[in-house]
Amino acid sequence: LQRAISYEGYLVLFKEHSIHVMTGDVSETTFTWQVASPKEMAIGAYCPHTVVATPIGIIFQAEMGVYSFRPGGLPIRISDTLHTTMEGLDYSRRNLFTAEYCPRRRAYLLSVTNSGQTTNDLTLAYYVDTGFWSKVDHKVKPSSFGKFHNSSGELKLYFGDTNGYVYETETTNGADGITSGTTAGTATGGSSTSVSDSGAAFRTTGNGLLGLYATVQDSNGAYESQEISSNTTTALTTATWTTTPASGNTYYVGAIDAILSLSREDGGSAGNKRFTRLTF
Repeated sequence: LQRAISYEGYLVLFKEHSIHVMTGDVSETTFTWQVASPKEMAIGAYCPHTVVATPIGIIFQAEMGVYSFRPGGLPIRISDTLHTTMEGLDYSRRNLFTAEYCPRRRAYLLSVTNSGQTTNDLTLAYYVDTGFWSKVDHKVKPSSFGKFHNSSGELKLYFGDTNGYVYETETTNGADGITSGTTAGTATGGSSTSVSDSGAAFRTTGNGLLGLYATVQDSNGAYESQEISSNTTTALTTATWTTTPASGNTYYVGAIDAILSLSREDGGSAGNKRFTRLTF
């Protein structure tokens, strides 16, 4: 048994290469098991921590791709457009692949490891209303997901990384961040491998900000992100910058959403938006 999940009144059991559904009524003597996907089909929870309930069904990563399943039906593969991506994953780490449903984005988020990597370095989003996949670039490598109600009572998606940080997604219109908020400031200097702020008080406890990303907005408004390798209270040592950070540049420390990282168009104020037509 890889995973058990309750969905629409059914108990669904996922084995590595098969799916079983328990049916019956309140009498404990009338429960029966139905094989929803036999092992000959090789469709099951090959990656056990990717099994997630969503509005369109239970989505999970099997050996041959990502599938959606509803009790009473057959598993449907939804990852045909990701064929090359799926082939390039390191399945020796499949027990560490992780996923969750984001109610605000209405998307199934899947974090996986590419061949040659040692952490989940790729996060993909499947939008349940449109059936499209996209890459999510948090500049963080999620090792686990979870849904919780925040201080405002809103159900939000959180994720943790291998460095022990926890992030709340969708904290603002364009950024995710550590639950207390993504750190932002104005640089007072920099080099090809550092950013400094003489007025900062960066965390130095334990490994400090190791593994987080620093994102700098230059004087032309362009954004660039580099991983932090070490830090003091006022300076961040990073991977090499293409554009050297300068005094006066705005910087961020934490998880920056793809709206900034990839210069995607922002939809405006926070909330769900569905466009039926765009005319140019």
